[in-house]
Amino acid sequence: GVRLRGQFGTINLDKLTSVTSSFALHQRWGTTSGPATYGSLGIVRQMGWGSMNLNYDYAADDSLASTLAGGKHRLSMEGNYEVGRMSVNLFASKSLDADWSSYYGDLSYQLSGLYRVSAAYTLDKYLADTSLDYNFMLSYRLGVRELGLTWSRKTRRVGLEILGARF
Repeated sequence: GVRLRGQFGTINLDKLTSVTSSFALHQRWGTTSGPATYGSLGIVRQMGWGSMNLNYDYAADDSLASTLAGGKHRLSMEGNYEVGRMSVNLFASKSLDADWSSYYGDLSYQLSGLYRVSAAYTLDKYLADTSLDYNFMLSYRLGVRELGLTWSRKTRRVGLEILGARF
């Protein structure tokens, strides 16, 4: 296939607010032939306590996943809040023309230089399927990595995680 991608330069509306945009055009031949068009437009606002992002995405292709899910337009918002030892991250994404959405949030508190507690919540809705999970974690810093003891609602089990590891 042939692909054309473009990333436009960042437009600064003021010292704290910027706009980004990109696009991709793709033509495939063979068993998965057909055109595909993707576009994205985002606005980011930096604040003293964190940042807020608002994005609009457009995706038009004839892949099986797109055909089954329907929908070409998506709106998403992300916010980050940090003060002292606490951080909060929130994310929400919703299709504007199909029945699917995704919500995520996490809260983290640094108990000391070595220990951190956190909680996360995820809710995904895709057509008739809904998935909910939340978990709690106590983590311990080992050098540049963290070792976390976690409990998940979905599995109802305690687990061990190596955070920030690359294999």
